[in-house]
Amino acid sequence: MPLAACFDPNTSAAEGAETGSEDDVTAEGTQGEGDSSSSAGSSEESADTSESTVTGDPDECDASSICVDPVPDGWNGPVAHDVTPASQNPSCGEGYSMTAVTAASELDPGAFECGCSCEATGASCPTSGTLEIWDLDGCSGTPDHTVVLSEANACQSITGNLPTSLSDDGGSSKPLALDWFGMQPSAILGGTCQAEISADIGPAAFEVEYLICEPAGSLPACAISEGLCAPVPASPLEPGVCIWKAGVEECPAGSYSNKVEIYGGIEDSRSCEGCDCGDPVGECTATINLQELDDNDCVGLFTVSAEDCTPSDTADVELATFNPGEPEASCDGEGVAEQVGEVAASEPYTLCCTD
Repeated sequence: MPLAACFDPNTSAAEGAETGSEDDVTAEGTQGEGDSSSSAGSSEESADTSESTVTGDPDECDASSICVDPVPDGWNGPVAHDVTPASQNPSCGEGYSMTAVTAASELDPGAFECGCSCEATGASCPTSGTLEIWDLDGCSGTPDHTVVLSEANACQSITGNLPTSLSDDGGSSKPLALDWFGMQPSAILGGTCQAEISADIGPAAFEVEYLICEPAGSLPACAISEGLCAPVPASPLEPGVCIWKAGVEECPAGSYSNKVEIYGGIEDSRSCEGCDCGDPVGECTATINLQELDDNDCVGLFTVSAEDCTPSDTADVELATFNPGEPEASCDGEGVAEQVGEVAASEPYTLCCTD
């Protein structure tokens, strides 16, 4: 029974046990491989999620921020702004602590008035004057006789070579009575007209001040493509997030649609010019004193000026003295100063804001 002796039931059982163990190991390894494959799939999904560049939750900004459109090329922002009357000082606020631009609007040009005053100086008066004499009919028409008094402030005879009609007794050198006396106006001589311009200009000033403020650091992205989570402007800042650009521009398409033009400076070229005063004109306050001769002295009877027509009545007029008087001069120019130049806001900025 040698075959029987070769069979060892313990050995077969052990081998069976070993064979069973190998089957068990193979099953556990397959399950492990299946578990490994599932884990790798989750890892890829995590890797895909980690490729996003959004900081934090990409679906919304935090409670203190608002998602705004991206800033177009060539523009600056996002920013916020404070607006105050010129008498106050605008300031930045929370979330927008850095000053980007200081500007203003609503230009008040101030006063612009030009004046011109003219003064005639250096005029003098003639040293001679002309006496005019009429007969009984008064001072109308051409005088019946004129006498040139060639020396100032000197008593001179006026009875020589008189028309006989003017003398009571028909003599050419007799005293004049019952006649009318006047004198020719005495025009000023020489002089110049001095012009003086007065100018009341400005100062021009803005009535409203703007302070454009920007965040201190970079802003996180939000759900809108390339959009940003900008801080919600809080007092003293105006509502609305803005962008800005130097120069006068149209607001770009999109949410930044509310346009404000503001300015960084003022150009003022205003002045007053002209003031042509012309030349001096006028008359002197000249007079002629009509006199009679009494013991070889010139005794005054009455005085005439260019505005007078005075009768001698019964007085015997023989002499006259010319008084040059003082010049009363003015200027014959228009004396008008012209406004030249203009004032305008300069260094413009365009501010475009959301609603």
